[in-house]
Amino acid sequence: MEDLTGKQLGPYQIVAPLGEGGMAAVFKAYQPSMDRYVALKVLPRHFANDPEFIGRFSQEAKVIANLQHPHILPVHDFGEADGYTYLAMRFIEGGTLGDWLKNNGPLSLEKIRSIITQVGGALDYAHAHGVIHRDIKPSNILVDEWGNCLLTDFGLAKMAESSSHLTQTGGILGTPAYMSPEQGLGKKIDSRSDIYSLGVVLYQMAIGRLPYQAETPMAVVIKHIHDPLPPPSKFKPDLPEALERVILKALAKNPDDRFATAVEMVNALQNATEPPTITKAEAALEPVIAPEPEIDLMELETAVPVPSPTIRPKPLPPLEPTVVEPPPESPLPGRKRNYWLIGGGLVGLVAIILVGLLIANSLGQDEDTPDVPEPAEVTAVTENNNPPDRQNAQTIDELFVVVDEAYAAGDIDRALDAINQAIELEPNQPDLYCQRGYTQRDMENYPAAAESFEQCRVMAKEQQIHDLQAEALGQSTLTQVEIVLRQTDDIQKALSIVDDALQKPDAPPWLICERGELNTWYDNEAAVADFKACKNQNPDDDYWPWRAESVINMILGYMALDEEDYRAALEHFSNWTDIAPDEYWAHCALGDTYAGLNEYAPALDQYVLCQQLAQAHDDESAAREAQSGQSYVQARMAIDDGNVEQALENYNRTVDLTPDNASLYCERGELHQELGHIDEARNDFVTCLEMSGDDPDGRAWAEDLLRSLEPSN
Repeated sequence: MEDLTGKQLGPYQIVAPLGEGGMAAVFKAYQPSMDRYVALKVLPRHFANDPEFIGRFSQEAKVIANLQHPHILPVHDFGEADGYTYLAMRFIEGGTLGDWLKNNGPLSLEKIRSIITQVGGALDYAHAHGVIHRDIKPSNILVDEWGNCLLTDFGLAKMAESSSHLTQTGGILGTPAYMSPEQGLGKKIDSRSDIYSLGVVLYQMAIGRLPYQAETPMAVVIKHIHDPLPPPSKFKPDLPEALERVILKALAKNPDDRFATAVEMVNALQNATEPPTITKAEAALEPVIAPEPEIDLMELETAVPVPSPTIRPKPLPPLEPTVVEPPPESPLPGRKRNYWLIGGGLVGLVAIILVGLLIANSLGQDEDTPDVPEPAEVTAVTENNNPPDRQNAQTIDELFVVVDEAYAAGDIDRALDAINQAIELEPNQPDLYCQRGYTQRDMENYPAAAESFEQCRVMAKEQQIHDLQAEALGQSTLTQVEIVLRQTDDIQKALSIVDDALQKPDAPPWLICERGELNTWYDNEAAVADFKACKNQNPDDDYWPWRAESVINMILGYMALDEEDYRAALEHFSNWTDIAPDEYWAHCALGDTYAGLNEYAPALDQYVLCQQLAQAHDDESAAREAQSGQSYVQARMAIDDGNVEQALENYNRTVDLTPDNASLYCERGELHQELGHIDEARNDFVTCLEMSGDDPDGRAWAEDLLRSLEPSN
């Protein structure tokens, strides 16, 4: 395909070529409306000339765009422009697995385990949604700078089946080196064909070469159909036998002899490459410190469910926003408003709102009540019990009474000393180490807390206490995230820590909810996807499904409000207020939406409710925003009644309450201009221009208004 650098395709400006394959070329492109780079996959022109293909493309692209999984490359958009059909996907800094294999040859068992579990998890999710990839190969597996894999090019081969051009030429759809026998024969395929292709990738990673090699692509296809599989151990004698069995089963000629599902293949690989565990003696003699989680990926849906833990989980405090911003001003109908939400504003608001939610629910108690760890469970004893055991139980019980008293008095050092004494008495009781981790985290000794949680996890794993094992992994991960954010404020690095933990087989299902919290700072679309998964994976939890639904509606509502899609915003914000009726920001957002719809009476009702709730929670900033919203609506009502003087008075009050809102100055200036106050109008228009900063719509509006003050020739 020709180089399209510099060309505009729909809303995308192509910046540079990234690569080209048999189906399409990929370009780096810029999307000004979202201020982001995307990877734009552009298909040849002849596809756009095939109406049957275009219909199939639209249908399949919608299915692919709805695949929301941590290891599937998100599709943002699709369309056709200037004779080209394209898909817009997330832009990833990094290369492909193919690049890794060219540079590194055979990979270590740890990397193989990591990659196959990531890709296998993505495939299992896609198969569950009725989507078959059809072209699994290393060049379709992207690897970002943190080693995370993202599977791309879903469904392109299936789309191409409808193209009369390819049908007439008799082209082979797929990549011969990775093609299943049934695909090479042109038979109907199912998800097991993807498993075969993933098996070829596994063979290549483990051995450093492909199983079949020939002079022509068709000869390779024929070998896949007819030739026996060269045993992997023939080329790598030290390959573990268990891993070879996984490869042989994945590459069975008959689909019925392969793994039935991708997750079955992942589980088999996990068992075949399970690293050695630490014995109890080793755990007692040498504490395990894990400042960085190992890459050990596992499909999220297979994580061990965690019922109520035996110890009280004590999540980290909510992240403090770097910059506290006010909520968006009420939208002026018919104008493109200068929402503060553009850029990082929505992220800031999310963080502010989540502060209240986390404190209220995660700690599970009143603000003034100290969070006291519950004592470790102690088995009831009788006079017939062995005396030493009874004595230990009583002593531990007494020590945790001391812990309770120490927390109540705010003496955390004393609480930690009592927990350490309990550990000396019962060094093989894993929940004591988790209790110590909570206490060390309260003391802001995060490295020590991470070490304690890791000791708890290792011992719980050895003793097969799965609930505690998952809880310890989750708390260790959150502690490491806190360390990173305090030291570097690097959200991406924090996200990579959570990503790594989520890929472990013992990851607690609530951990994806915590990743959603982090993503609200960084990527709204990813946050929504995480919270949807959070809701599905924690259906019996008392808190997370409610929280997830609240945040999803909040984010989607503000995105709709930013696009001036008031009906969509109304639906989401109404859902938000139904779910969280005491959340004052939800009512302010609903007021903004009604104002955008020119429905002033319900807008005023929502602003009044927002103000009352904010004052009840001692949030003066939110109360001031609610008052500003009321004044703004009253100004709009006065304009509709023809009372410009009253409208100006209300605008003055609105500006006094929220002086950082650029668009209010443009609107007030228009009233000054209508009343003949030219100097006041000019001052407001200049202020609006200066405060608009990099917002092109706001600057253009202010510049037009300034020009309207110039004398006509």
